[in-house]
Amino acid sequence: MINYLSYNVNFTEALFVATVMILAASRPILKLTESIMEFIAGLLGGSLAAWWLTILTVGPIYLVP
Repeated sequence: MINYLSYNVNFTEALFVATVMILAASRPILKLTESIMEFIAGLLGGSLAAWWLTILTVGPIYLVP
């Protein structure tokens, strides 16, 4: 480990990715996204097919920053 760290490795990008992932996984963000997807699925009828369509189409849009 000392040998690995002694080569002046830059951890900025790794720390940024970890921070974004931690923030995206926080409970308020998950609840907000869930309520938005529930609303959209309700507009589409609220059926199981509407939920799957919402999860597979709208869900990834909210996950991409």
